[in-house]
Amino acid sequence: CRKSLPSYQQLRQRLHARFGPQSFEVLAINANLHAREGRAFVKSLALDYPLLRKDTGATQRAFNPMAMPTAFPISPQGHIEFYYTGFSGIHTEKREQALIKRLTQSSSS
Repeated sequence: CRKSLPSYQQLRQRLHARFGPQSFEVLAINANLHAREGRAFVKSLALDYPLLRKDTGATQRAFNPMAMPTAFPISPQGHIEFYYTGFSGIHTEKREQALIKRLTQSSSS
């Protein structure tokens, strides 16, 4: 998470600059820390996207992540388009290319 969350922050900034702030959003789900610890963690990384917390386990059951971190790009209609498990710089570039392709197709429709 210490590597992936700042990377998603940078991705969010690049996509907002290119496609506008309504085109793409990053949401982090705090699955392991207490709410106060999660907020402190996000603040220490200077993230400005929303941090969600579900103590009930409903979020984990709904998305069923196989590993941490897991990313779920969600369409404007609310559908999970695909998911990525784990984190590496190479995969981040491929994720960004896939998102740019989707956003370019969406903006031309």
